[in-house]
Amino acid sequence: MRKEKALDLAAFFAEFEQMMIKKNRPLIGDYCRKKMVKYCAVYLNAEGKEPIHELK
Repeated sequence: MRKEKALDLAAFFAEFEQMMIKKNRPLIGDYCRKKMVKYCAVYLNAEGKEPIHELK
């Protein structure tokens, strides 16, 4: 489940990043990419532990 959730998050962030780049807002796209890496790493590192209900 965690790997699927991480892939879903990565897809969402990638789509949002591309949309921001098209709107000529590259800083928002870059920020979005950094958040994607952070959140996906949290999901993948938490494998085998209790479910994550809230990401900070």
